[in-house]
Amino acid sequence: MSEATPPAAPAKKPKVPKAKPAKAAAAKVTVEPKPKREKPSKVRVAYSQAIADEIAVRTSIGESLRTIAADKTMPSVRSMTKWQRAYPDFAAQLDRARVARADSRIEKISDLANQVEAGTLDPNAGRVAIDAQKFLAEREHW
Repeated sequence: MSEATPPAAPAKKPKVPKAKPAKAAAAKVTVEPKPKREKPSKVRVAYSQAIADEIAVRTSIGESLRTIAADKTMPSVRSMTKWQRAYPDFAAQLDRARVARADSRIEKISDLANQVEAGTLDPNAGRVAIDAQKFLAEREHW
């Protein structure tokens, strides 16, 4: 009994890269990376009671810290957060301003409900707006 030898595998053809059409090679355009967008420079604002008062007033009328920080004359959100830890009086003042803002939101809910009842505001839009105001007022009024 003789052992059978396995059949030889067919020889592989070497891969040859396909030639690209001349148009495709000429159409290649190098893309330059986009320049990095520079953040607008913010003036460093030192803590003062006058700035703290302004932040508290703007917070109580409905502005968020992010909105306040967008003003170039005001400190960044990060600075205001640090100030809350470093200055307990500022933290208490900001808490009182948030409670006042929550009261303002409750009044706005009443206004929105009146608009829905009068037919000047779509009920679905009114519901969404009222739900958002209720959620925010609950978070601020704890």
